[in-house]
Amino acid sequence: CSSDLEAMAGIDALVASCGAESTGQVLSWDELRGLGGQGVALAAHTRSHPRLDQLPVERAALEVIGSIDDLERELGHRTPTVAFPGGGYTAELVDRLRARGVVLGF
Repeated sequence: CSSDLEAMAGIDALVASCGAESTGQVLSWDELRGLGGQGVALAAHTRSHPRLDQLPVERAALEVIGSIDDLERELGHRTPTVAFPGGGYTAELVDRLRARGVVLGF
């Protein structure tokens, strides 16, 4: 596949052909809440796990900000931090995320 989006679409199609449903989640929200309650620091990791350096910058920023918003909604507090999938990011993305309140990326 030539992009992460195409790869994810292919995986979703494969899962659907097996009669299953892909949630895209490794841990449930209850499990994440439990970890947070035990003092584990949680950071955004995007909504669909793409390599952010392979996406248009606005789409990459939406992946991160959406993930931060999801964590805030589910965990009750905002964590302006992102762990970049595969370590991929661009300087332009970092600038956009800083402008939207992200203070730490790794």
